[in-house]
Amino acid sequence: MLIFPKQIKLITLKFVVLISVKLVVTQSVNCPCESQSLCRINNFTNHREVTVITEKKSDFKKWTWEGIHNVIHVVNGTDSEDEADLMCYTHSKKANYGILVKMPYSAEMTKSDFDTWVNNSIKRAKKMYAEIIAVDLLNIVGNCHMDEKHAQIAFNFTNAFADRVHFYNRKLSCILPWKPPCFGSNCDLTSQLIKNGTCDTIMTSPDSFITDCDKPCRAKATMPISNVVIGTDEYLYHSKVPVSMFYMGVPWHGYDYKCSKYLGNDEDVCMLPQKNNSATCDFQSRKKMTFYDLDTIYHNYYEKNNIWSKLYNSNYFNVNVTNGGAHQIWYDSDLSLYEKYKFALDMKLRGVVIWTVDDLVNYDQGDAQEWHWLMHNMMVTGEHKEGADMSMALKAMAIGVGCFIGGTIIGAIITTIIAKKQMKLMNRRYQPPFQKDEDDETANFHEDDRYL
Repeated sequence: MLIFPKQIKLITLKFVVLISVKLVVTQSVNCPCESQSLCRINNFTNHREVTVITEKKSDFKKWTWEGIHNVIHVVNGTDSEDEADLMCYTHSKKANYGILVKMPYSAEMTKSDFDTWVNNSIKRAKKMYAEIIAVDLLNIVGNCHMDEKHAQIAFNFTNAFADRVHFYNRKLSCILPWKPPCFGSNCDLTSQLIKNGTCDTIMTSPDSFITDCDKPCRAKATMPISNVVIGTDEYLYHSKVPVSMFYMGVPWHGYDYKCSKYLGNDEDVCMLPQKNNSATCDFQSRKKMTFYDLDTIYHNYYEKNNIWSKLYNSNYFNVNVTNGGAHQIWYDSDLSLYEKYKFALDMKLRGVVIWTVDDLVNYDQGDAQEWHWLMHNMMVTGEHKEGADMSMALKAMAIGVGCFIGGTIIGAIITTIIAKKQMKLMNRRYQPPFQKDEDDETANFHEDDRYL
């Protein structure tokens, strides 16, 4: 039985004081790093930031660390001693370390259950010297049809957690869907979280673009650019989230959808199964695929034999269409990701959140450099790809044309000089030497071919 909305405000202060005193008295955490300085709570900040989510499925020492500002580690419910190496290394790179926890919610959850979760999350953050606690709120706000009572519950849950996080001088990042969650006609939850100072930053989750609420049930882009624009607009202008607090989530993965029905010819639509013949889409039939997996398993499709969706501004391709059991795979390419990065820059957002950095780290060369360039150079320096490429192209062209024209002119001059010398030798034999020609041929040389 939930004891929230009215009672929680009365309990919060007592709860914070009692638990905080208990933790301060009973918990004495030694620094697990080689240097005590690596266990400082630094709170590094930048006006344009790249945050990476990691499940620690890759060798973090191989990441391209230049430009990474925040590392958010997805942690499970159990304590793990091997987390310290990532935290120590992150701090050594002058970046903030954080943990990601999912806020629990169910009709059967009691106040005691919630208090236990809060206590464990704070204890974990303190032990790992985390500057940031990112809380995934999709479980509590991502349901389809909710009323205002549920909106109040979601606010009270998040606010109670924020009180504890801020008490220990940590930053709270609230992970929300691609657009502000609404409950009936009430869409004020996000603005209330901002106005109350509950969330220090807002991060959007790419996994929120396709939910059980979607109709019709069909495969589509992991992160449609139209939804990105609409969702960001609603956060910034309707929910009043400052751009300095807003991070746009970006997926470094795609999805393989198994089609229950494939509509070929001009439609090219992959219909998804529905749960128990209901109107609810069954998204359990889709399989997440990292960019590395896509390139390894479907290299030819991934590289060139794919289709560009003008509707979603994203890439996809079909597999086993003629043999039955059709699959449709959607993913973001360098072009579609570029549009999203550029949008984040143009809107002057705080930054982007990469979900997840592990999804590409297996690359050793080739596209890996392209993704790293997109993530770091574009977000950190603010340089657009098309501008940089055009600049390099113009420089190369200018050098090439300059060499060609220069070579032509020098060649003409040398040829003229040699010809004149030969003529002088010939004239010395048959007539008096020429006087110096007042109109030097090289002075009249013009290169007017604009196609060179």
